[in-house]
Amino acid sequence: MSKAYEFLKECGYFYVLTINENFPAGRPFGAVMEYAGKLFISTNDGNKVHKQLRDNGNIQILAKKERTRDWNLRRIIFTE
Repeated sequence: MSKAYEFLKECGYFYVLTINENFPAGRPFGAVMEYAGKLFISTNDGNKVHKQLRDNGNIQILAKKERTRDWNLRRIIFTE
């Protein structure tokens, strides 16, 4: 397991930040899995975040452990 995956699981939920046209958009996620050394999140192909990921694969994931000062921000390029 990677450190990033372990950290996200410990946090319980995290925020995925995308670009909505010209503006940032953030929403909470809770489901993440790791396979073959890559992190995967799940979304519905009919919602806005799915369209935003397809339009612009540059995202950030922001996560913070509750009742701590431990947090992490990762820049990720989304690929199919």
